[in-house]
Amino acid sequence: MRSERDVMNLLEDWLADGAQPMPDHILETVSETIPQVHQVRPRAFDRRMPRALVATAVAAAVIAAIIAGPEILLRLRGTDRFLPAAAPPQVRLCDTPTFRAPLTIDTLQTGVGPMHVTTGDFNGDGATDFVVANELDGAGTLGVVLGRGDGTFGEPTRFASGRAWFVAAADVNEDGSLDLVGASPAEGSVAVLIGDGLGGFAEPRYFPAGDEPRSLVVGRLNGDQSLDLAVAATGSNAIAILYGDGRGGFSGPEQVATSGTPSSVIAADFNGDGHNDLAIAMSEAQDLEVLLGDAEGGYGVPRLFPANFPASVTAGDVDRDGRIDLVTGNPGMAGVAVLIGDGLGSFGVAQFLPLGEGHTPGPVIVARLDDDLVPDVAASDFTDDNVVLFRGEGGGRFALTELIKVPNGPLGMASGDFDGDGRTDLVTSDANANSATVLLNGCGG
Repeated sequence: MRSERDVMNLLEDWLADGAQPMPDHILETVSETIPQVHQVRPRAFDRRMPRALVATAVAAAVIAAIIAGPEILLRLRGTDRFLPAAAPPQVRLCDTPTFRAPLTIDTLQTGVGPMHVTTGDFNGDGATDFVVANELDGAGTLGVVLGRGDGTFGEPTRFASGRAWFVAAADVNEDGSLDLVGASPAEGSVAVLIGDGLGGFAEPRYFPAGDEPRSLVVGRLNGDQSLDLAVAATGSNAIAILYGDGRGGFSGPEQVATSGTPSSVIAADFNGDGHNDLAIAMSEAQDLEVLLGDAEGGYGVPRLFPANFPASVTAGDVDRDGRIDLVTGNPGMAGVAVLIGDGLGSFGVAQFLPLGEGHTPGPVIVARLDDDLVPDVAASDFTDDNVVLFRGEGGGRFALTELIKVPNGPLGMASGDFDGDGRTDLVTSDANANSATVLLNGCGG
């Protein structure tokens, strides 16, 4: 039987995915811990409410159920009110990530040279959409593809963005709709496109971001609660910090020098002080660099952790101890590295997961790809035309599970639930064919 902490972790992940009704295959795990059913519907709250309010309301129901003891089973479903108990459904779980045949989407209508991809709900219909950064499409575009929620998609729409190499989605003007931020190394700027909540985006506003910005992360980096940007400025050997005004504008940049050439940056609270810190991958350096942030947007002395020449980095709690860990893609060393965090801002010796000669893993994703509670890792493999899956075995350990053939050079990769079954699907941007490839997670189905 799972612990109550496992249940809370499940609920946190569910909220992070947008507080959609909890899928039945996850519900069964919850049912193991708390045995009688109440039903709560987060959609009863306006979808534009700050997620913190939704999370607070749902967390209150969860805590009440746990306090009530073994007679209560919290069932999070798509209803408006509390209903009588119901027996949990019989659901066949799977313990190995399994993906259906790749669905290739021609993005020539979206643009040329797809470099990076990210996901989000851009039109507020509850279905997961994705956007591709097209560096070589004329003066550069962001190609938005709206999902229907059943694993199919509408026609792509292009929006001018400059020669964006990287794209992120976040609500930078705090109106409840996702906006887009693209980083353009050729132009030394980031482009901000404000979303209308219906799948459309305004003309871009450009903000300087150092020399050759190739990656960025959106997060609160000082004490004013507005979203800011941390940009990996490759040509400046620095992280360019742009402070948001809460209305879609940014000031700066303030540059924080790095010990090498930054290629990827992620923000998370590594030392538990409530402030976002930065982890920086530098493909030409042996080490991963960590900068611990303070309440005013300042950073301490860089901390370096050997990581086998990381080119990309992501964060997640891979060993489920409540502390943030780091996972890197290491194309120069043909593998993936896992660094376990101690919750105080330091990381242990990297566990290296080799793929072998000829593989060049790029962006990495930490997500649950099967039906257990243990996070898994996926990485795109540009040179060998693969998506690589590592199944989590617990305790921060991973085993190579599968190489999924994705023709045409998968360069970027992102995750989301495209068909509404509650499982994590994947999408890649395919640089060699001006396409995107969607991998629907069948997980044994």
